[in-house]
Amino acid sequence: MGKIELDHTGSGSGITLSSDGTSLLLDGTAIGGGGGAALYIANESSPANQPTAAGANAIGIGDTAQAAGADGVAIGLQSYARAQSALGLFGDAQNTESVSIGKNSAATADGAVQLGRNGYATATDA
Repeated sequence: MGKIELDHTGSGSGITLSSDGTSLLLDGTAIGGGGGAALYIANESSPANQPTAAGANAIGIGDTAQAAGADGVAIGLQSYARAQSALGLFGDAQNTESVSIGKNSAATADGAVQLGRNGYATATDA
């Protein structure tokens, strides 16, 4: 396979990046583990309050955040994306393509958008 050589102009030596067809090699030694790229690092505050991402391609970040719908995103403490393509940022997005942003807020109908704390969007496309 091919290789890339990087020369160092200061003190120290250059490095060689190459591949054996399966792994990335640094000076002939495999680096990284199998599987996908590590795009984040976790620093959980409590094992009991882990986020969940149960929907296909869903993302849950934050204590007790729950992304239950496909392509849903729940970010922040007690955030919920309960339906397909829902987005909850510190809020509760309960229906398809709903968005809820703000503490104690909820979007409870398809396409509803709620911005701000303690509010509710309860009608379709509200």
